[in-house]
Amino acid sequence: MKTPFCELCPSVMLARDGTESRTFRDEYGGDHVLLLQRYYCPCCRERYIERPDCLEKGKLYLKWIIDKVRLGDSKFELFLQCDTSTIYRWKNG
Repeated sequence: MKTPFCELCPSVMLARDGTESRTFRDEYGGDHVLLLQRYYCPCCRERYIERPDCLEKGKLYLKWIIDKVRLGDSKFELFLQCDTSTIYRWKNG
């Protein structure tokens, strides 16, 4: 397992600080929950969440779904179970 490190200070001695549940949505509109490990840096007192590559910070949908819409796959957009305003934000934001 890769040792987590602090992004603000040179400390590599991060302590585990519990877990956080994160809900994400798949391409069919189904909701799923992941438990993400939370870390605490005793030097600068910052908290970090170990987030997998498939999730973007602050996004409900999986990263590959957002990337596919951003690339302009119009057939996939029709199949996707989400609002048109969400798709618009992904393309223009």
